[in-house]
Amino acid sequence: MHHAREPLGNEICLAFIDYLLSNYGVEEKVTSLVNNYEIWIIPILNPEGYKYLVDNNLSSPWWRKNLRDNNNNGLIDPGYDGVDLNRNYDFNWTRLGSTNPASWTYQGPAPFTEKETQAKRDLTLNEKFVASVSYHSYGEVILYQWSWPDSGLRAPDDDVTWTIAMQTARRIPRLRREGIYSFQRQTAASQSGPWMYGVAGVLEFLVETGTSFIPLGPEIQEIVTDNLQGLFYLFDRLKGPGVRGKILDWKTKQPLEAVVSIIEKDDFRYIYPRRSHPQTGTFIRLLEPGEYTIKVSAPGYQSNWRKIQIKDKMEDVTLYLLSLEGVQPRFFNPETWRKSGQKR
Repeated sequence: MHHAREPLGNEICLAFIDYLLSNYGVEEKVTSLVNNYEIWIIPILNPEGYKYLVDNNLSSPWWRKNLRDNNNNGLIDPGYDGVDLNRNYDFNWTRLGSTNPASWTYQGPAPFTEKETQAKRDLTLNEKFVASVSYHSYGEVILYQWSWPDSGLRAPDDDVTWTIAMQTARRIPRLRREGIYSFQRQTAASQSGPWMYGVAGVLEFLVETGTSFIPLGPEIQEIVTDNLQGLFYLFDRLKGPGVRGKILDWKTKQPLEAVVSIIEKDDFRYIYPRRSHPQTGTFIRLLEPGEYTIKVSAPGYQSNWRKIQIKDKMEDVTLYLLSLEGVQPRFFNPETWRKSGQKR
């Protein structure tokens, strides 16, 4: 719930929490989710904006932003104050949103000026999530990463995100039961999704729910229940196909933080390097079936490559890095190695 006037996201989060707590130990799929995944739920990212909307009986009209005091007069001026939290993320920040504080889409004075977006940023970088869903309203559409500004360039993981968005949309009926949710690429700009994917390596999907900002009471439960089906599909997809690995020091067998890239996919001109977890050395990458080359590298270590065949499940790999301390330099041609198919 980035935007105050879009409380359906909060309702879906609360319903999901209730479903997990009520069915743990009762339903096998719920018990498996809780036992095998680490799940973080943020019901409201914009609590002060939502409280302002509720306290003013929706009369300020359909308040969207937070309550940043843009003119520093110590008062809440609904015609000028507030920042659109979903325009405050530091990824192509100048490409989307408004520089006018009076605008509903005011992006703030600089990226990540708001404590709300800082909180999501810090949590994400600390936990290294694999996937995320950000709920908004309205439109009955799923947005995924990305269409690059000006060029239309697609994200390195476009094949995976396209499939997940399509399969998720198929499971969520429209409120009027006139078909299912649609799906489309999101522009790679200053919103949560592009930052989560481009910087943190998280596959985030923005789900625009319902047909109005605040629907009629009888419609809310229907929208919430329908959207949970799409959420459960995403959890199923996290089982694979893909690769789950661990990076270790060859000599000490201790975990390492290393850059992990898929040679056939990644382009670090547009995304930040993907890294294994600094404490555990682990990484997870969802992939479509096919043959891929994994490259891992870390300062002070010799890089390592591994070819892997992805089929219909999560493949587990362990990759070792050899410290360069005391090692004589030697020349290596990765292209020759790739053609040979040998492990280095």
